[in-house]
Amino acid sequence: MSYILNNPITTRKTKTVYKENGKTITKYIQEKRIEEAIRMIANTDMTIQEISHSVGIDDLSWFSKLFKSIT
Repeated sequence: MSYILNNPITTRKTKTVYKENGKTITKYIQEKRIEEAIRMIANTDMTIQEISHSVGIDDLSWFSKLFKSIT
């Protein structure tokens, strides 16, 4: 996951992610971010806002909507 997030997204990566997971790269990244957030909620004392920022989502409102839609 960190490789995808820390490197430019190419058409090849997009096609590979879709082929392997049946999801767009955007949806895949969103789900991975929320999976990490769930892990952090269970295992840390961080606030939701801190967790949101840690997984790369700076807008707390968007994080909340995304979290609800995925979980």
